[in-house]
Amino acid sequence: MFSGINVASFDSQEFKEDSVRELIIAPMLAKLGYLPTGSIRVVRSKTLKHPFIRVGTTNHPVKTIPDYSFVVDEKVLFVLDAKAPNEDVLNSEHIQQAYS
Repeated sequence: MFSGINVASFDSQEFKEDSVRELIIAPMLAKLGYLPTGSIRVVRSKTLKHPFIRVGTTNHPVKTIPDYSFVVDEKVLFVLDAKAPNEDVLNSEHIQQAYS
């Protein structure tokens, strides 16, 4: 599946998040059988409304757009967000993004 990818290219500044999505994640999802249609599917860049943001009695609408939303019977069960190889996934901003 990844035979054409030279892992040394991960160190290149040109190998960014979109490369990870296209060359690594998309082939894995296809191999696992996730398609963009059906009752079990993956949706790319789906806007999700955060359900918890409230100050006092006032709702504050917050939306997030993960790279992939995994949907079963019209319900998003989990999300996946890609990062470039040079990104530290333990960076506080990335952790905050994952929790949101």
